[in-house]
Amino acid sequence: MERTVRLPGKDRLDKELCFALEISRQSAKLLILSGRVRIDGITRHHPARRIGKESSVEILSEIAPPASRDLRPAVSIDIQVLYEDDAILAVSKPAGLSVHPGAGHEKDTLVDLLRHRPSRSADGGGRAGLVHRLDKETSGVLLLAKQPQAMEHLMYQFAERKVEKEYRAVIRGMLPPRPIRIVGAIGRSPEHRKKFGIQPGGRDAVTILESLASTPSYSLVRVTPKTGRTHQIRVHVKHAGFPIVGDPVYGLRVPGVGRMLLHAYRIVFTHPVSGKRVQIVDPLPRDFVLDLIRLGFPGFD
Repeated sequence: MERTVRLPGKDRLDKELCFALEISRQSAKLLILSGRVRIDGITRHHPARRIGKESSVEILSEIAPPASRDLRPAVSIDIQVLYEDDAILAVSKPAGLSVHPGAGHEKDTLVDLLRHRPSRSADGGGRAGLVHRLDKETSGVLLLAKQPQAMEHLMYQFAERKVEKEYRAVIRGMLPPRPIRIVGAIGRSPEHRKKFGIQPGGRDAVTILESLASTPSYSLVRVTPKTGRTHQIRVHVKHAGFPIVGDPVYGLRVPGVGRMLLHAYRIVFTHPVSGKRVQIVDPLPRDFVLDLIRLGFPGFD
């Protein structure tokens, strides 16, 4: 631990750190996003968080180490690497695999599998290189950092909405010819703490939907989230009347469809070392395509 500061807790965390540490707003954000701000034993915070009370905050000299636990995965899954260099790693996450440990899935996560790659490709301290996440049921491209500096740079891009993300999804219903824009503040459901919805006082969120192909009952759509809220796409499409096929929480169960038909298809970001824009595409996986065939989409048989 480097030092402890006392914050009033009434304003944004990054803003209060600016005054307490006499640093720039960007420096405060990087401290938070890199896991070097610990509050009540927790190092994962959003720069806009309000603590809500006067608190002692620990400023760590290094990224917090992971909690001690057995990291040896009991399952063996071949994780496809989409891109890798000395600074970053992009992989194709299968549907049904949790990204990181949590309630109900302490082991056998993507993080555990990557830690046991022979090259130990993704480190990044306590978050094992994670700079964003995908829901367990979602497949697609996931970006990780292999160096602390790259991790800070990428997390800052996500926080400042400088990363372009594009998904593919199958929804119930037909979209109009032009793209539709879904706007709605997302917050945690007061009745079901593991669910989210359009809530008063929630965080602003914007999602764009565009039809790519259709059947009489379903549409394959391009989804472009302009913000990065928890369960954003799943909540927004349900709110708009177009639930995702196979979504066990917000969507529609369809006989014969074995997974949630949501796939992180493309990501575009600025490389933390070269400064060039990088695009990584993860084509639709085989199980997704097979479900498109089962649902009668033309051009996939």
